Amino acid sequence: MNGFGICLRGVGFLTEYLVFKLNLQPAKLIEYKNDKSYLIEELIPSMLEHIVALEKLKGKEVYKISLEDKDEKQFKVAYDRLLSNTDNLLKLYEEILIHYGEKSEIFYSKEFLDLNSKCMNQRSKLVKEYPVLENAFTTFSDELIDREIGVSFESKIGTGIAHLRKFYKIKKYINEIGMQLENPLDVVAYYRPKDEQILIKLNPKKEEASENEARAYITYFESLINNNKTVVSKLGKVNINPIYDSIQLNDESYIEISFSFVYPNGNPSLDRHNILEASEAKEAQFTILGTDERPLKKEAIESIVNKEAKKGYLKNIFTKGRAIVKNIKRTGIL
Repeated sequence: MNGFGICLRGVGFLTEYLVFKLNLQPAKLIEYKNDKSYLIEELIPSMLEHIVALEKLKGKEVYKISLEDKDEKQFKVAYDRLLSNTDNLLKLYEEILIHYGEKSEIFYSKEFLDLNSKCMNQRSKLVKEYPVLENAFTTFSDELIDREIGVSFESKIGTGIAHLRKFYKIKKYINEIGMQLENPLDVVAYYRPKDEQILIKLNPKKEEASENEARAYITYFESLINNNKTVVSKLGKVNINPIYDSIQLNDESYIEISFSFVYPNGNPSLDRHNILEASEAKEAQFTILGTDERPLKKEAIESIVNKEAKKGYLKNIFTKGRAIVKNIKRTGIL
């Protein structure tokens, strides 16, 4: 359960928050290196107000984040339009199948080709604006989707298949996983400028679900920032990572591990001397392979990775065939 548990204080629940870190790219950090306080305390909050409502908590340097309702409507309009077009595309594809079965000919009408192109563009735009939808593509198999929509795709009639499968994966994801994309989320979130952290209130009665919702919220929030031209012109594109209490490798049978770090938001000369600082790159990716496929020494990897994970600079870590336990940091203090 990744260390999940219920925290009690007396007869009530202890309020806890999952902790995430807002990271900027190197060019912006260098641009404001002599005026970091302005960047952190004024510019970032003012830019966030272009996409969300911020309410400063009384007596605290902390802002409550409220997503604007208009985005819910925009998502619904775009999704419903794509749903209607894709349902029509499926009907046209079925007509092509029938014609092929009767005549042994493949005929793509202009209506079908134009609609397929429109659907692909609409889907790409939707996924770009709501990157959490990409999870749908790895959550469900092609075979499952084919069975559910009840169409026996013919490999010789390949046009349209890619979009139809991807869209109906998205539809199933929204309907069954319940990521609440139209209003992400029944989630309470705060932004704390002093350490550029985003704190998401944890529901102690359903902690694992809360962590999944928090990750979805962060993905959604990050996409809002990175798709706003005004904000990007001032801050550049951002990366929001969990701050981890610990990264644990479960056993010593790892022969390959991949991970990536983002550019540190602190003073690079104090935080880390590495190729990121020297090249002013935004991210570094690593893959470590065991010699002659012998197991890697996990203690050394855990030490290095945990150092970055505790600062919010670890973007991802994965391996082949072995679980890596990642515990997001929690705090009881806003």
